[in-house]
Amino acid sequence: MKKPILSLCLVLSVISTRCQVAKSSFAVGAGISLAVPVYNLTSSKTGGGADVYVTYGLNQKLAISTDVGVVGLPGKGMYPSTAIVPIRVGLRYFPLDKVYASAKAGLGVLTILKASANHFAYGVSGGYSFSRRIDASVYYDGYSNNNTSFGYAGLRIAYQF
Repeated sequence: MKKPILSLCLVLSVISTRCQVAKSSFAVGAGISLAVPVYNLTSSKTGGGADVYVTYGLNQKLAISTDVGVVGLPGKGMYPSTAIVPIRVGLRYFPLDKVYASAKAGLGVLTILKASANHFAYGVSGGYSFSRRIDASVYYDGYSNNNTSFGYAGLRIAYQF
């Protein structure tokens, strides 16, 4: 189940679009997202989140990126809500004007009630730039440690300052 979802997200990432970063320049932005549990989160409902990001253009096709955010997934019925804080670095590749695909990895902190655990965090996404400042993307974020793994897919809208 995990591999088909990752493959689908990668394909969607490649055909989606981007906010281009000029060579040797920084870009800062913020986004909001809708997150749908898709892997090993059966006690969670659809949730959402927010993030901030920084990109640095290496050239017209490639940028380094970093992001930090928070995603909340309400619990189903009597199950508690889940909060996830991803802190990641990665690369954005721009195959076409206004189209990007990205991959990132880092730390994800999962909190349920008062308990928290660190996970390896990874994600793939692709997006479309509607203007110089606004873009939308589809993504898959996954988390794994020695005890468990889980993931969610979503839609994100971002504003670049």
